[in-house]
This record gives sequence, C-alpha cells and structure tokens, in this order.
Amino acid sequence: MITGTVQDVSGAFLEGVNIFMINNHTMLDGTQTNTQGQYTIAVRPGQYTLRVKIAGKASQDTVISLTPGQVLEKNFVLLNPAIDDQRSYVSLGSRGGARSPLESSVPIDLIDQETLQNSHQENLGQALHYLLPSFHSVHQTITDGGDFIDPASLRGLGPDQVLVLINGKRKHSSALLNVNGTLGQGTVFQDLNNIPMAAIERVEILRDGAAAQYGSDAIAGVINIVLKENKSGLLVESQSGINTAGDGFLYKVGSNYALRIAKNGFLNISGELMGREATNRSGNYTDTVFNDPAKNQNLDTFFESVGLGNRRIESVGNAAIAQQQLFFNAALPFLNGQLYAFGGLNFRQGLTRGIYRLPKDTLRTDIILHPNGFSPHILGDITDRSITIGFRTQKSGWTLDFSHSRGSNDIRFHVENSNNKSLSATINPPTSAYAGSWEYGQTVTNMDITKNIVLGHRLNFNLALGGEYRVERYAINAGDTVSYTGRGIEGFPGFNPADATDQLRANTAAYVDVEMRSRKVSVGIAARYETSRIKPAFIWKATGRYELIANRLAIRATYSTGFRRPSIHQRYFSGRISRAVDSDSLVLIQVGLPSISASNLEPETSSNINLGLVAFPLKGNKKLSITLDIYQVNINNRVTLSNLYGFSDDLSPESLKQFFTDLNIPLRGQIFLNDLNTQTRGIDLALNYHYRSFSLRTTYNWTQTKVRETKVPDFLMVADASITNSLLFGREQIGYLERGQPHSKWILFAQYKFKKVDIGLTNTRFGEIAYRHPDGESLDEVFAAKWITDLRLTYIIKPKKRGLSWLISIGANNLLNVFPDQQTQPRNISEGRFVYNQRISQFGVRGRFVYGKVSLKL
Repeated sequence: MITGTVQDVSGAFLEGVNIFMINNHTMLDGTQTNTQGQYTIAVRPGQYTLRVKIAGKASQDTVISLTPGQVLEKNFVLLNPAIDDQRSYVSLGSRGGARSPLESSVPIDLIDQETLQNSHQENLGQALHYLLPSFHSVHQTITDGGDFIDPASLRGLGPDQVLVLINGKRKHSSALLNVNGTLGQGTVFQDLNNIPMAAIERVEILRDGAAAQYGSDAIAGVINIVLKENKSGLLVESQSGINTAGDGFLYKVGSNYALRIAKNGFLNISGELMGREATNRSGNYTDTVFNDPAKNQNLDTFFESVGLGNRRIESVGNAAIAQQQLFFNAALPFLNGQLYAFGGLNFRQGLTRGIYRLPKDTLRTDIILHPNGFSPHILGDITDRSITIGFRTQKSGWTLDFSHSRGSNDIRFHVENSNNKSLSATINPPTSAYAGSWEYGQTVTNMDITKNIVLGHRLNFNLALGGEYRVERYAINAGDTVSYTGRGIEGFPGFNPADATDQLRANTAAYVDVEMRSRKVSVGIAARYETSRIKPAFIWKATGRYELIANRLAIRATYSTGFRRPSIHQRYFSGRISRAVDSDSLVLIQVGLPSISASNLEPETSSNINLGLVAFPLKGNKKLSITLDIYQVNINNRVTLSNLYGFSDDLSPESLKQFFTDLNIPLRGQIFLNDLNTQTRGIDLALNYHYRSFSLRTTYNWTQTKVRETKVPDFLMVADASITNSLLFGREQIGYLERGQPHSKWILFAQYKFKKVDIGLTNTRFGEIAYRHPDGESLDEVFAAKWITDLRLTYIIKPKKRGLSWLISIGANNLLNVFPDQQTQPRNISEGRFVYNQRISQFGVRGRFVYGKVSLKL
C-alpha cells in the first residue's frame, strides 16, 4: 500500500490531484487526493512509476519499490510549471481528471501565468490576440458602446459563438449588443477584460465545439479562466506607457494578495486600476464646413475650435477608458469537503466621440448652440458584478460539486456636447442628456457528479453527469425625454418608453459524459439535452485518441453537434441608432423588432469535426512537440442582423416597405433573422521547443468562412413572395463573415533567460482582410498582410531576503510602428476623415507603444 500527501510550494494541501501507477508503460490503479491532500493506493509488491499531476502544476514521476506487506509513505510538493513545459496540465475538455494539452483528444491551448505577465499587453483580450493565432480581438472605434468592450472570437466565428468560463463555471456576457456596422454586427460581446490580469493563474482554450459538454454558445470553443489559488504571497506591479505618436498614455497598477485560512483554506484577492487616454488616427478634412462660401475661404479658426490638431474633425482610434477592478477567489474546508467562492466587481468609464456634425448640416446642427458644429461626446458607465458560491466533496470515489452563480452587466449612456435639433425652438434647448441603459443578468445553478473507476490493470473509466438551471434577464431602460424626442439627441438617440423592456428567460439542461482510457487509446462520448421557451436541443460529442508510437506519435479526432440559442438581447432588443451609410450621410435606423424576433428566431445548430496529430520528434524527451489539427464547422440558421431596408428605392420593393411600415418600422430598419448557413474550414499548427533557458514557440492558423446558403424566413415569404435573399443580407454583412478577420495568422515567439536577464521577442503576421462595400465591388477595399514585432527586456533582482524579488521590464509593442493599409477609395475615406477603415481591422491603429513595468513579488 502507498499513502501520502500532495502540497504546493506554499505548503498548502492540494485536492483533486491525479495519482497513477505505471508499470512498463501500462497505466494501472489510480486515485485522487481528498480535500486534505491525502491519497491511498493498494497495489501488489513490485517496482512502479508513480505519476502525480494536476492542472496548472508541473507533474512529477518517481520510481518506487514495494515489498510484501510494506506500507510506503510518499509525499509530494508540486511546482509551478516552466513556460511551455509539457508537464503542465489542464482540466478543460475532460471531466476525467487533469491531463497535458498534448494528451488530450481535443485541441487545447494553455497560457500560463508567466506568459500572461510577460505579454505586457493592456488587458486579457489583447494578450490572447498576440498569443493565440486562432483568437481575434481588436479595439473598435465609432461604435458607441462597442468602443468600451472589445469583441473576442475563435476560429473566425462570431463573438457570441464562444463560451467563457471562470474556474469552470459559466461566465455571464455583457449587456452590449453590437448593432453598428462593424465586425461582429448583431452579436453579443463577452467582456474578457473585466478580470484583473493579476488574478489569473492560467487560461485554457478549447479550440473545438463543446456545446455537448458545456452548453449553449460553445460552437467555436471554450475559454476557461482559472483564478489563482496560492495561499501566501504578495504581487504588486505597475506599468505605464505611451504611443510614440504622443497620445494614448496608459497606466496600470495591480496587485494580488494571498493568505491561508484554517488548515487548508485560502483567500486570494486581486485589484487593478487602469487609465487609458484616447488615440486619434483620423485624416485631415478636405471638404466645405459652412453653407456660406465666404466662410469656407479661411477655416483655420474652425479647426482650432475643433481642437483635434491639424485639420482633423473626427476621432478615429481607441476611446478613453478609466477602470477599477476587484476580484477574489477563496476556499475553506467544510463538512468533509470544501466550500469555495469567487467573484468580483468592475467599474469602467469610457468616453468616445460620434461623427462630427458640421455647421452646414442644418438638419442635425443647431447653429445657435454650435455655430462651428460639434462632435457628440458619448459617455459609457459600465458596472459588472459576479459571485459564485459552491461546495465540493468526495465520498466512496464519487465527487460532488454544487454551485450557484450570479452575474450582471449594466451599461448607462450619457451624451454631452450635443443637441436635439427637434427641440431647437424650445427655451434653453438641451446640449446633454441621459440616453438610457442596457442591463443583463444571469443566474446559474449547477450540479456535477463524477466518478473515476479503474477496471483491471489497463483501463481507466470516468463517468460524469449533471444538470444546470439558468435564468437570464435583459432590460432596456428609457432615457430622458430630450434624448429621444423627435430625432433624438445627436450621437446616441435615447431609448424611448416604447423601446424599454424587461424580460426573463429560463433554461434547463442535463448531461452525461463518459471517458475510457488505456495505455494507447482514449475515447469519450458526451450528450446533452437543453430546453427553454423555444425548441429543445439534443446534442452529442464523440472524441478519440490513439498512440501510434508510445509517447512519440498520436492521432486524435472529434465529432460533435452543437447549438446556440438566440441571445435574449437579440430576441428583445429595440432601439434607434445614428449611422453613416455613405461618405457624408447620417441616417436614423430602427434596429430590432421584438414582435418578430422573439417569435421567429430559432437556435443556431452546428456540426464540428476535428482531425489532429501530436508528435514528439526527439526520441527520449518531450522538449520538442508538434501538433497539427484540421477542422470544419458547419452552422445552420445563423442569427444575423438583416440588410438595411429602404436604403434606396431600387433595393426594397414597395410591398416590403409597406410590410415594415405596418409594423411601425420606418423605411430604414434592420431586424434579426435566421437567414444564413455557413461553413468554416481551417488548420491549426503549433511547434513548441523548450530547452533549459531557451523557449521557442511557432503557431499558425488558417481559417476561412463561406456563406453556403442564404434563405428567406417563412414569415417574410408570407408577407411578400418577391423578397429575395440579397434584400435580406447584403454584401457588406457577408463580407464581415468571410473577409472581416484575417484568413491566416502566424506567431513566432522566442524567449531566452540568462542569469538575471529575460528577453522576449514576438513576431505576429496578420493575414489579408477585405471590406465589401454595400453599394458594389468598385468600392471594396483590400488590406494586405502585416508583421507586428513586440520586444521586451526584463531584469530580475533577488535580494538576500528569502522570497522577495523585483522585476523591471521595458519594451515596445509594435516596435516597427506598423499600421494597416490606408483606404484608397475616396468615397470610403469620406473627405479625408477615415484614412483607415473603421469597420474592420487586423490589429488596430495604435502604432508603436513603449512602456516600462515594475513588479514586486513576495
């Protein structure tokens, strides 16, 4: 018999550590540590390899010899893994215990704490954008609330087709529904940037459909953010930097503090303060300003009054942001188990500008209030809250995990430096208004039960089953009367009482997940049934992995079906927006019609297939690893935001216009429809090499999405049989799906540590993208592939005081000051204002960013 305990470097006992007996490369009995970090294995006398592993720690192998009747005590202390260490283990993608990403049947990326800290990017979304070729997240501009929350997507699919977890529990989405004409149009954004970087232990990314395992939204994959669980220590770090263009100054101050509670409990608290000034990469305005030709002869005074420098009138770039964050993670022994909790608060204030209203535009500009015109200031006030409380325990080999989570996201909009032209004749016409707010809340109750069974000496069997009950709430709150009266306040027309809504939706799910593993083969089958107000869904997933050469070469494959319920936002959103639909044309557009979308939107359905290869070319060690995966994702009934009806007489038949007029939609309107079937194909390639102080990582992704079919929903065909597909979904919207993200992305990363110096160099190649203009091919733009180089230098100071260390870093992101290609079509440039396309982007228009960072670890 073998018994013992497993601890981490701080001395805290680790629960759920997997311990296996191995004899001649054959896996024998296995077990897991309990809440006190204890384990016991009964085994026959002989010589064995004892393997100890858990997600986020470096595994350990040790050879033991057991004589008849002997009780051997073997204790372990697990270290944090080195960068790219193949002994690092993840929990995502399997409920059968932790395993290496390279031992998994599905493609998984692991981004550890050190890699995140060394990225020196502004937030988690930007860090993953430059660490993972299949991940895309870029700051948006002139998109109202989209300027404050960045979209994030996997494998070229939609931002709402990826599921985000925290510590394995479903994270709530933001209240933002992107109704502007940019990448991710019509989708709900997940906000990855409301968790302090200092709170994160690692990030696990499952690059394959996993709805059968984790539920709705996981068509593209799953991102699991794992919080720190250390029981002692202090981290304080401060970073500041600025663009070499002279704008965008950024500062961050973050900290993480951990302490032990009771015998094996902990409390981990993290906080961050961040401020970012706005950036501007607009061009000089080249057209007239006033209706009076004489006033256009000398515009120097006008441009001085605008205050953006040179002859600029627009603000194209990152919005100004101020953010305060607080997060915690805690656990405490309780009733032969563990009581745990985590959650946080995030407060974010943002300021962005709307398109400039010129004095000559008398339909929108009150020249008494604004004789030189104005740029509306849109202020977003975002509050994000989350809390999860749970209990887990083990008994007779069964593990029970019960949890209850609550998360909410609120966005309030204020408009300043503006006017409502409809109220110009009133006494003291307003120049500011509260425009209303969006609210989203999610409550999730989970029950998960697992049992690991060893059958004989070669087969390991794991059974997992459970259920989930989820309730969502979505609300739109009306703004001040002056914000929506008539045309509404310029820049962000307020929500009127007719837009206001408060809706609830409930969802119930049950799943079963079975895995079997032997020395060479592992297979898994998962099935899930979910039901809500709309049709129920039954989905499944099958995975397999086979070692062709022991510890050297393996193949893996998955096939799954999936689904995504239309978000509650898409079903009940209603509101007006102000959008530029031409070079000098701002129109009011009614977006959403709950009476149609709530009753006609159906779930998206998908089928995913992935074939992969895992290889360790160097015999006798795993310093070099290579993975290659090819995949295909078919999605039917994609929820999209329709074409702009009534944009011109030749695009919309009179019967269609009348149909929407009867529904109280003006001639310019958009609704949500299930009108597209798409196919996404791609390749993921990764090469990792780690030897002593040198690490090299090369990763590549190629992905392509094609619209296979557009279709007219039945309820529209009943209204007007002459409606065609092109009337419902225009070439601009198709362009966002097919060409809005790079088809290829290649990341080359090298790191070298020499004594107290740590050097990191990253080169990222973003492939070509293209913008398709709604009015025809002659106005399309193509933007060539670009290389972005990031360089950092870190110096480590370790005083004689034990455990204390200082890290001083300097570096530059986008070292060579590379920008996307400029637009060439005069109509798209819009009188010189939009030098760079503001609807799609490979990496933004920030330019070179230089920084310094100081970290204290204790």
